[in-house]
Amino acid sequence: MNATRNVRWELDFRVNLGDTGTRFAAGLRAGTLFGTRCDGCSRVAVPAVAYCERCFEPATEWVELSGEGIVESFTVVHIAPGGPPRPYVLGVMRLDGTDGLFVHYVGGISLGEDGSPPADFGPGARVRAVWAQDRTGSITDIAHFQVL
Repeated sequence: MNATRNVRWELDFRVNLGDTGTRFAAGLRAGTLFGTRCDGCSRVAVPAVAYCERCFEPATEWVELSGEGIVESFTVVHIAPGGPPRPYVLGVMRLDGTDGLFVHYVGGISLGEDGSPPADFGPGARVRAVWAQDRTGSITDIAHFQVL
């Protein structure tokens, strides 16, 4: 027999973003999404990174992104600590001009009573970032992605 109990964790910590993270966060605050291009293999990463995860070379060129892309995969979240009201769609997206994947909320999707997305939503759907009105330099400055 499994027992459950409510647990509340409150964790306060401070993270040093470094030069790359600070510049990426400043872009978010300004409503601009940036990636960085690797000096060695030319891959573009988002969120911006200082070094390429593929070849370990510096990624020094900043690339302004459109904030649009396609859904590669998704899940419907029914149970989660925090986030938007559940259930919600969490998308795994390939943003235009990038070589990796970006995970964020996909909003404006009417889920069925069983939590299923509409038949016309799935991999290949085009999406665009929707910016929060009040921005603080956090990834949640992107309120969600909307289907185009």
